Amino acid sequence: MGHYFVARDGSFADRREVIKILKKIKNGKAIFIAPEGTRKVVERWKTGFYQIALKTNCKILPVAFDWKKREVRIFEVFSPTHSYENDLKFLKSLFKGVKGKISENSRL
Repeated sequence: MGHYFVARDGSFADRREVIKILKKIKNGKAIFIAPEGTRKVVERWKTGFYQIALKTNCKILPVAFDWKKREVRIFEVFSPTHSYENDLKFLKSLFKGVKGKISENSRL
């Protein structure tokens, strides 16, 4: 299993690099991106995971790590519709009530 590492400086170059890598990889490969963690409270989700899925024609597999319930929830594979607002609303609804490791940083 090959690994590709991308610098986490938050620039658009990161996203372009991931897109370039994904276009080279054959079917059957996966990329794992955590759009938000529990290191700090965030007001809004970043959009890189969504843009990468659109530009590489990939699907999104939402996974929730619920520390309070001590469970991992794996949701149905989701195909982006190009309507970011509607898609994000749906994706966020999947994570309602999920508590991260630092529960006070979980806002959904």
